Amino acid sequence: MNNFEWERTKWPEFRRIDLTREQAECYYKKFSRHFKIRKPNIAWESKKRQGGQYQSMGELILLPKKTNFGTVIHEFAHHFAKVEYGRRQNHNKNWKRCLKKTYTFAKRYL
Repeated sequence: MNNFEWERTKWPEFRRIDLTREQAECYYKKFSRHFKIRKPNIAWESKKRQGGQYQSMGELILLPKKTNFGTVIHEFAHHFAKVEYGRRQNHNKNWKRCLKKTYTFAKRYL
């Protein structure tokens, strides 16, 4: 089972919640404040894509036009791990720790 499948089976309820741009930005502020890290930059794609993307050089989260809570959390975990461990973390153990912490905190908003 790869990381995406593992994440989807562990927290499926988050993928069902669609978010607007404003809601996604609000959650990034809340997550950043809670974990006491700087807020990532956010950009929105004009193309139709399924997932998001984290670019560590500019600490930029690139989200598709239509996004969901799971994608917002997943991409924030990349930012959180980069800030926490000093460089971009792909889907490794350190990143998974940050992902679990973010999902645990985000459960209060379901």
